Amino acid sequence: MRLVSLLAGWFGLVRDVTEQERAAAALRAVVEGTARATGAEFFHALVRHLAQGIGVHNAMVAELLPDGHCARALALWTGTEFKEDVVYDLADAPCQHVVRDGSAFFADRVNELFPNDRGLVELGVRGYYGVRLEGADGVPLGLLVVMDTAPLAVAAETASIVAVFAARAATELVRQRADAELRRSEDKFAKIFRASPVGISYSRVADGRYLDVNDAHAKLFGWRREELTDRTSVEIGLWPSEEDRARWLRALEASGRLLDHEVTLRAKSGEDRSVLLSAEVVDLADERAILTLVHDITDRKRAEAELRALNAQLEQRVRERTAELEAANRELESFSHSVSHDLRAPLSAIDGFGNLLAQRYGAILDDEGRRYVERMRAGATRMAALIKDLLQLSRVSRGELARVRLDLGQLAGTILAELAQRDPGRRVETVVAAGLIAEADPGLVRILLQNLLENAWKFTGRTERARIALGQSAQSGATVCWVRDNGAGFDPAYAAKLFGPFQRLHSESEFPGLGIGLATAQRIVARHGGRIWAEGAVGAGATFYFTLAQAPERAAELSAAAAGFDRAPLSGAPGGAVRTSLSQEN
Repeated sequence: MRLVSLLAGWFGLVRDVTEQERAAAALRAVVEGTARATGAEFFHALVRHLAQGIGVHNAMVAELLPDGHCARALALWTGTEFKEDVVYDLADAPCQHVVRDGSAFFADRVNELFPNDRGLVELGVRGYYGVRLEGADGVPLGLLVVMDTAPLAVAAETASIVAVFAARAATELVRQRADAELRRSEDKFAKIFRASPVGISYSRVADGRYLDVNDAHAKLFGWRREELTDRTSVEIGLWPSEEDRARWLRALEASGRLLDHEVTLRAKSGEDRSVLLSAEVVDLADERAILTLVHDITDRKRAEAELRALNAQLEQRVRERTAELEAANRELESFSHSVSHDLRAPLSAIDGFGNLLAQRYGAILDDEGRRYVERMRAGATRMAALIKDLLQLSRVSRGELARVRLDLGQLAGTILAELAQRDPGRRVETVVAAGLIAEADPGLVRILLQNLLENAWKFTGRTERARIALGQSAQSGATVCWVRDNGAGFDPAYAAKLFGPFQRLHSESEFPGLGIGLATAQRIVARHGGRIWAEGAVGAGATFYFTLAQAPERAAELSAAAAGFDRAPLSGAPGGAVRTSLSQEN
């Protein structure tokens, strides 16, 4: 028995040694067969020598496709020939187990276990062993498979060989993909390089010689590409000064890149061109190179110079025009004062003598004569008022604008009180909202409010229960002040005519006036950078809105009283507003 045990151990040792020698021989065969091969040639050599080395009929290396559900054979050895680019579905195939589990071994009848795998069936595969290909990050890339038409026994040495060359195949697959991506990137860059409308060049850092330029670069400076290649920009005279290029190169090397560095370069024709250089030092093959993009800004610089010259001319013309306007304004002011003096004296004389005529000789004049005298004096008075209003209209357009903090409500109250004293027989209800604060010129704003309130006072003269209101509201982010009345109103179709000098929508017999007040108001608002407009209807009153550009300090905090009053008709004073009833009855 002892002899039998010794013989069995000896035969087992011989078998192990034989397996090791066979595995070593297979390993040498595969290594020698694939040592100098790369790419598709490597995969062909791998599957053939692997199959022959370990004594199987078929071997395959495949890569996973991006969808993760299919694989593509990079090389399939059928025992007599190669097949490649065979795409197959991983579902219902042993390859799915390899990808999922890292490896899979089916000793026999694999074609019966996976009848839907047409490749296995066609090849008559019975034994199957596969190992997953992985990247450095462990992500599955593909698989390496050995198959046989007979039952397959995979010894540890065989499994080790397959694992070793699975790693080698994964490395080659990663390298191929990197090379393919590099080729795609280089091809893309080459297309961009050739087609770009921006001048692009490559030059060596060591000696500055051009390695390549695109057509846009050559066209920009007038040279052909072959005239530039292997020559320096200084040699061809592109840089007017070698020191200028050396200074630019030092700045580039200090930072590694430069963006929009403005320089002047000289074209082949001798014309200087203003350009922006954007450059970066890159590693190109086995040497350092400078990648430079050239943006031509010559036309822009010329346009900027022309624009500066035009601006200078315009500024000079503005100064001259301003001086002319100032002189014209001074002449106009002098003329206005002269006209005021020269016209007022005769008008005063006409009015005075008309008064004497009425007092001394009124008894001997008949009714028609006395009516002539009254019309003469009324005409003189109207002419004097017209001169006064025209002078005021002229003054509001001149002079320095001095903005100060004003209480519009207090100012309006003073004006309304004056109107009541002037017209003691009337009874008018007025409402002035609280918190009407603005920054404006006090003299001009008084004239503005006076014209608007006098306008409201006049056109409510025939209204039984006259009401006038002053308030403010927020509209489109701006603070808007308004004066509202319930008087005669106007036809909205003629609203645009209200603010023109001498424009009147009512006859003199209905509502006397000169048609200057609203024109003056419009000029005052315009001087403050604001705008004025009106809304109304015949017999339903009118509302005049205005802004003064620099909004009141509390523009964002309008009082509830003013907001409430803006929404309500003229039927009373809301909370916070000042309501008065003005009358000076005898």
